[in-house]
Amino acid sequence: MKRNRLLRKVVIVTVMCLLFTAAFSAAAFADSYTVTKDGTTTYVASGMRALACTKMQDLSEVEWTLNAKDFYYAKTISNGVLTGLVHLKRDDANGNPIKRYGVPYSQVYREFSNIDAKPYVVRLGDTSQTLNGRTYRTVKGVDCSSATCYSWRYAARNGGLTSYTDDFMKGSKKPDKSSTSTKYIYDGTSILLDALNNSAVSYHRNNSTYTTSINVTKVGNYGNYKTYYWKDGEIQTINDISKIITHLKSEGNYTKGKDVWSEVYAQIKPGDALVCPTHVRLVTGVTIKTNVDGSINPSESEIHFIGQIGNNFNEEASNEYATTSWENKSQKFTTLLNAKYLPVKMNKIDS
Repeated sequence: MKRNRLLRKVVIVTVMCLLFTAAFSAAAFADSYTVTKDGTTTYVASGMRALACTKMQDLSEVEWTLNAKDFYYAKTISNGVLTGLVHLKRDDANGNPIKRYGVPYSQVYREFSNIDAKPYVVRLGDTSQTLNGRTYRTVKGVDCSSATCYSWRYAARNGGLTSYTDDFMKGSKKPDKSSTSTKYIYDGTSILLDALNNSAVSYHRNNSTYTTSINVTKVGNYGNYKTYYWKDGEIQTINDISKIITHLKSEGNYTKGKDVWSEVYAQIKPGDALVCPTHVRLVTGVTIKTNVDGSINPSESEIHFIGQIGNNFNEEASNEYATTSWENKSQKFTTLLNAKYLPVKMNKIDS
């Protein structure tokens, strides 16, 4: 990927959506979101769980194309300089327009999930910068955590959660030198710390204090491990997930015949989320395989999920023709736990 060696000038612009032509693509929704065990369906998601899965799939499948021959945009920003630079071509190698799918990845403007417009239009952000002779724009989209939270918000709002307000899945952010705070859609750290606590928690990061509400809870049984709460001081950042996993896997944490696979991973259902130090995914299905003795086989059991990953959109020449920044796939229990994923769920998602 090309490096940002020179910031020649910064231009703040207001841009109309002239670079995109887009169409609403009716998602090819799954007939159901299920848990199966040794080939038998044991659970079918309904209500808010099904709504969350459908919304996440919808976010990942809206269709759009470019008008401009080349489009340069930035996914992230650091110390005022646009980073995570992306180059997308309008046409494929044969000169045919490329259809792209999914609300685009953005951490500059990560709170724009509305896909109700028909046709769907990718909106440009207000910030652009000229870097190395090219003008990079920003887009209004979602990142992995905001996409998951918007799916949960949609489920709560349309699934009859009586306690739903516009503050659902939002925390407050107060800069160090400010007397006022603003609301923000949860990021990965907020999701994790909210899930591990029975009350709102505050944490400091990047010169601001963040305070969560009570919107998320953990999935499964943590056995004898009781020190994950914020008040005990062990879990203070999202990187501390590794500490939790070490405890859950330790000998003696569960009674004989039980383990992290049966008590945590096998308890995951569609509509739950997987959180690791760098990513958040929404679960859409679970396939459980057991051994002869009835125990969970984590090397054969797997979880299907959808996530806004962003990796395919970058400046590498091989990705100029990339069609999506989303992932929709399955991974084994062992692969996910080794990557430090813990399951969490929206509060009252089963109500």
